[in-house]
Amino acid sequence: ALKTFWGEEIYRTPPGQTEIERRRQIVHAPYHAKLLELLQAKIARFGRAVLIDAHSVASRASLLHGALTDDIFLGDRDGRSNSGWLTEVADAAFRAQGFRVARNRPYKGGYITDHYGKRDMVEALQIEMCERVYMDEQDPVGALQHPRFLPAKQQIRSVMLAVCEEAARRRDGWPGAPGA
Repeated sequence: ALKTFWGEEIYRTPPGQTEIERRRQIVHAPYHAKLLELLQAKIARFGRAVLIDAHSVASRASLLHGALTDDIFLGDRDGRSNSGWLTEVADAAFRAQGFRVARNRPYKGGYITDHYGKRDMVEALQIEMCERVYMDEQDPVGALQHPRFLPAKQQIRSVMLAVCEEAARRRDGWPGAPGA
């Protein structure tokens, strides 16, 4: 990408093809090699892996969408990156914490959710959280000290615990799970 979500140029002089390939080799390739290694290790140990690709996003309108009114955006590639339980549990857990949740709009899940969610034994979900949930979007420097930061951290922890508990409950029923 050569522009931000708001249409601002990222580079004064865009990188050439050689520089783009160099960056792929030193950043993109090692990142994805490590991610695949970690997923394979979890699959070997547990029979399946759950991949959460989590991001935060500014709520103001961008070239991709209008102003975001929901708090949490779950993307499972329209139900193709996991078998359904992961999206359901995350949705219910976020709602139980008082968040407004949207599914697959405007974010369906990006490359990681799509690519790894197609793999056997991987359940993948992208979670986008509006920055306003945990900070003042107009003053991001003080995010860790913002009064919403610690409560949001606890809420997210509760959601992830619900996901982990459900994954553990389902573990024995997964194909290839120890003892299955």
